[in-house]
Amino acid sequence: MGVDGHHLFMANDEMRKQFSFEAVSAVVEPPRAATFIADVTLNGVKKQGAEVSIVRTSKTGVTDANGKCTLTQLQDGQVVCKIVCDGCPDQRVNVTLSAGTTSRISVALVPLFTGEMMVGSESSLENHPVAEGA
Repeated sequence: MGVDGHHLFMANDEMRKQFSFEAVSAVVEPPRAATFIADVTLNGVKKQGAEVSIVRTSKTGVTDANGKCTLTQLQDGQVVCKIVCDGCPDQRVNVTLSAGTTSRISVALVPLFTGEMMVGSESSLENHPVAEGA
């Protein structure tokens, strides 16, 4: 047999096809990347517009109308997911990603304030003296 197997496979087309680059690469695949899905709710309602990111990477996304954000092409290992939403404290969740799998978390955001928020003063301006020359 020659260095490239030429003599062994010279008269056998089927054998040659089994050892082609395409056939071997179909069997030997590099590990696939990990995928991460975050489901985010606020007061029991799916939250659109929350920012989801993997800390110390450029991977970031925003939840859709179903409160879901999917991040793909991630390296496997332990990561920290950060969820940011106006009116809520930032949340961080530790997640273990595995190559070729999808990891999923559910996050229930808690609002910073409950009830109605009032802007300004409820007292009338008549009760407040105005400085001279103002």
